[in-house]
Amino acid sequence: MIAALAAVTEVLKANQMEETETNYFTTLITSLESVDTDESMTAIVCLLAIIVKRMDESVLKSQSKKVTESLVNLLIKYMNSDHCALLRNLLKVMYPLLKVKAHWTETSQELNVVLEFVTHHKPKVRRMAQHIIRMLLIDDKPESSMVHPCASLVAKFCIEKLESSAGLGKSTPRVTFHAMQMLQEIICAFPTLSMKKCCETIFKIMTLSSSVSIIFFHTY
Repeated sequence: MIAALAAVTEVLKANQMEETETNYFTTLITSLESVDTDESMTAIVCLLAIIVKRMDESVLKSQSKKVTESLVNLLIKYMNSDHCALLRNLLKVMYPLLKVKAHWTETSQELNVVLEFVTHHKPKVRRMAQHIIRMLLIDDKPESSMVHPCASLVAKFCIEKLESSAGLGKSTPRVTFHAMQMLQEIICAFPTLSMKKCCETIFKIMTLSSSVSIIFFHTY
């Protein structure tokens, strides 16, 4: 990580740019495109996770599209890997960008990608993704709204995972269990209709699958 920081500093000096947090951030994002090893990628993303906490909201909004696209591509690329530190820090960098997002739709790729990690096979990665979703729905809810704008999208994801556990898809007991772990912390932040649908889905599949019933029992 020290070597990556030194390399970025040299780039700033060579281009006569001030050594500000914003310039470090944008230069690190740009450097992601030319990294050729997983080790270097991890070092750069770790630096980004540190710097992004200090970035002004206005800067994040202005850089959001480019940065989000880069992060989403990397999360997809390493999704099934065991690169725990890399994935956790990619998620950490993604969180502030999700916080400043103004418009949410079912095609919001960044949210959909993060949600896929709430059932990841690596515990630290999975917990980070679940923590981000919980903070987004509960801690970052707009004061002017009863629920976060993306709450219904998260609820839809959870419902689909639960329905899959009833034999309508390909979820495994492990995936179902991890989805329920998150659901028990965030269902209170869902819109009323989404909460009702979640409860109906739970009761429905408990009558269809004894193994799923056991999962629900141990979760709650």
